[in-house]
Amino acid sequence: MAEISTRTYYLWIDEPFAADDTEYCLKKAWRDGVTLPDHLVNDPLIGWTLKPNYTNDQIIIVNGTRRLVYGSHHHNSKGMNNAEEFSLKKPENTTRIVMLGDSYTCGPDTPILLSMGNLLKEMIPHNEVLNFCVPERGIETMYARYVLEARNYSPDIVVWNINMQTLLTPNDCLLNIPQLEVIQNTIHIKERTYPSTDDFLSRYRPPFAESALVKHVLRWLHTVRREEKIQLGIKLLDTMMDNVRQDHTTLVVAMIPTQDALFADTFNDIKQRLFDKRINFLGQKYFQANKNYYRNQSWFLGNSPQYSVIGHGVHAGGIKMLLEHSRTIPPTTNYFFTASDQHNYMILVPDQFPYDTNVRVLYPYNTSVTA
Repeated sequence: MAEISTRTYYLWIDEPFAADDTEYCLKKAWRDGVTLPDHLVNDPLIGWTLKPNYTNDQIIIVNGTRRLVYGSHHHNSKGMNNAEEFSLKKPENTTRIVMLGDSYTCGPDTPILLSMGNLLKEMIPHNEVLNFCVPERGIETMYARYVLEARNYSPDIVVWNINMQTLLTPNDCLLNIPQLEVIQNTIHIKERTYPSTDDFLSRYRPPFAESALVKHVLRWLHTVRREEKIQLGIKLLDTMMDNVRQDHTTLVVAMIPTQDALFADTFNDIKQRLFDKRINFLGQKYFQANKNYYRNQSWFLGNSPQYSVIGHGVHAGGIKMLLEHSRTIPPTTNYFFTASDQHNYMILVPDQFPYDTNVRVLYPYNTSVTA
């Protein structure tokens, strides 16, 4: 009777029953089909990643002149979220910075010229910032993009921007993430079970005989073990950091601020691991210290958890501060940030104003180019 009731319930809510998130994802994709967002491509090893040469730019009129606004997605020919192209060989006397992360690093609804990568570039002289972000993907995708792509550009500095949801994705869907295997503290990138959408649709079939009741219970147990999943993610992150440091680059780990009380212990756990490894760490202490400066300007977009341009500026400023304190880069002017909205100009005010009057104005469009 319980089995019949459970099956009836799932028919009523029109959802597949599954033992965990991975099985649910596969069943739902097989039933409903797979829709890849326009700005992504399915790489055989990396999974879902940025589509090369994709843009969502737009034309605006400024004082009677047509200007090209670089949108939140402006991918170069190598699938980086950058308005510029980069050579594999680093230019002389240039500090090359690689950024890896999810939506926070890409900046949804944020013009690319006002996002954290470009703001960091504007604040540090003689540098390049290569943005290898992928929206809504986790630490496995970050690591795979680093090993298979970013490492080839010989970066001096690697910045990992991580939020807590990122640490949950080691249990994500096999359709869109790389498959990693840890062997003797070394991470190996394996061939994906389903390297393409067509391969998945032709090979995958749901189990012929299964119990809806048993899988309902297993799924419930899976969802209430969020803290265990986070710990699995932390262990994977720990191994990833060791592997990246073998390249003798400066590693910076920046934790996106969160209000979720469950993650307080996780922050402390990660912070201690980073301290033990002597890795530069940007966390809650920095963001809390800066809150008083931005009382009337939100770091976030309305009710969204995503950064506003102010949040991008504060985050980039924190990374700059860490690099200066570690003597990786020479000290330069520190700024406060102000902007009227996401798609207007942004003002960078020196923290020593009015003694330092070098106020800068950044625009979301190229002021020297008429579209």
